Amino acid sequence: MSNELRDRCLESVYQESLRIALVQAGLKTAAEVAIPVYFRGEVVRNFRADLVVNDCVLLELKAVSAFDGAHEGQLPHSFRATSLEVGLLLNFGPRAQFKRFILENDKKKIRVGPRESVVDALRNREWI
Repeated sequence: MSNELRDRCLESVYQESLRIALVQAGLKTAAEVAIPVYFRGEVVRNFRADLVVNDCVLLELKAVSAFDGAHEGQLPHSFRATSLEVGLLLNFGPRAQFKRFILENDKKKIRVGPRESVVDALRNREWI
């Protein structure tokens, strides 16, 4: 993609371009996927995942000079609210970067209520 697009495009341009490339490669790809965040059983906000591929890989895209701690902390937070276990943080900045994240479902501690796991509650959703 970087070879086909000019340098320093907006993140949204890279997101749509990657979505098109993944779909053309035959992969099921959803953009701007809402991920609910729960507090005491109530949805307080939705995270937005840039792309979810084949219902199993979460992609977060950046177009920055380099990753920082805030970027690297974003994927683990999204993982805790879903049953997804694998994610990639991709940077289309001046120097392409990527970082892979894995968080197994049995390691997740987020709860909907005192005894109900968010992961279990979301398993019945179509995109997870």
